[in-house]
Amino acid sequence: MTGDVIQIGPASARVGPTTLEPLEQVRGIDLVTTNACVDADVKRKGRRRLLRQVNLHLPPASLTAVAGPSGAGKTTLMRLLSGQTAASEGMVLYNGVNLAQCREAHAALMAFVPQDDVVHPDLTVSEALGYQARLRLGKDAPVSVRSTSIHKALGFVGLEDQKGQLVKP
Repeated sequence: MTGDVIQIGPASARVGPTTLEPLEQVRGIDLVTTNACVDADVKRKGRRRLLRQVNLHLPPASLTAVAGPSGAGKTTLMRLLSGQTAASEGMVLYNGVNLAQCREAHAALMAFVPQDDVVHPDLTVSEALGYQARLRLGKDAPVSVRSTSIHKALGFVGLEDQKGQLVKP
C-alpha cells in the first residue's frame, strides 16, 4: 500500500505511487543470546526442552537466514529472538538490554517470515486483501475506503484481472 515501509536487513524503502522510495538506513539492533533455552509443555509428552544453550550474535543492520529441516527449532528460535516466547534459561539481549524489559520499544521493527504461508487459500484475492485492509485500516474504516485501498493495491502490482481468483494454487 502506498506509504508502507519495507525493511529488509539494513535497507528500507517507502512504497510510493509508482516506485519504491529509498529511506535512511535504520541503525539496527545488536542482538545477543547467551545460553538461551526454551522449554514448553508438549501434548502427551510433558515438559520438553525445545532449544538448548543458544549462543549467537547478530550485529546491527545484518541480514540472517535461518534454515534447517522440519522440527529443527527454526520457528521456536525466531519466536525467542522476537520476544514472542520467553527464554526458560539464559538471556536474549537487544543492545545490551534484556529483551523482556525492552520488547515494546522495539516491537515496530520486529518481524520474521514464517515457514508457512499466512494466507487463506480458499479466499479470492479481493477477499484476502479485504481481510488485510480491515486489519490495517481498522474495522471502523468505511467499506468505500477499504475498497479503494484494495483497488489501488491491485493496480499497483498489475493484478486487477486476478481479483476474483482463489489464492490457493
